[in-house]
Amino acid sequence: MLVVTDASVPPFPGEETVITIGAYDGLHLGHQTVIQEVRRRAAECGCRSAVVTFDRHPAVIVRPESAPQLLTDHEQRLELLEDTGVDAAVVLPFDAAQSQESALAFIE
Repeated sequence: MLVVTDASVPPFPGEETVITIGAYDGLHLGHQTVIQEVRRRAAECGCRSAVVTFDRHPAVIVRPESAPQLLTDHEQRLELLEDTGVDAAVVLPFDAAQSQESALAFIE
């Protein structure tokens, strides 16, 4: 699995990629099902598969008083993601500036 930490560098330049975005802490059965579907759709269209996640849970920044206690640290999460067979994990920094970004700006 390719791990990308620089959002300005696409994981697979020129290749279409099916992605999912989320915190993906612990990789419970729901997470696994979403990632399996991403992989299935990617295989169906001859694309790559990727998980876009964050270097910390976004709630730590936007609502620290009620942020969930994490089940896995960063390295464990990457190991669990790799076990899913996804082609890439894109790990984005999440900070106060990022929390103020519009959805459209984030996607672009």
